Amino acid sequence: MRLISFALVVVGLSCLAATGADAAPARQRAQAQSGPQNRAALYQNCRAMVFRRFGWNEGTGRVVMYSDYLFEQTELCVRNGGRI
Repeated sequence: MRLISFALVVVGLSCLAATGADAAPARQRAQAQSGPQNRAALYQNCRAMVFRRFGWNEGTGRVVMYSDYLFEQTELCVRNGGRI
């Protein structure tokens, strides 16, 4: 009886050790993509990101947006260093 109990404890501990090894590693912060260095390239990059995120397909293959919202979000992105 003691041998069976001992075997169950060993198997149980080995299962716990195996699940601990498979646990997900601690969360790491997402590394920001390095944006363009000069302001003109940053503006173009932000404008493309704003279109990608907030634009909608017109149906003819064109992506459209309201111009005032486009300028507002692009300027916000530039002020934040390339992050929307």
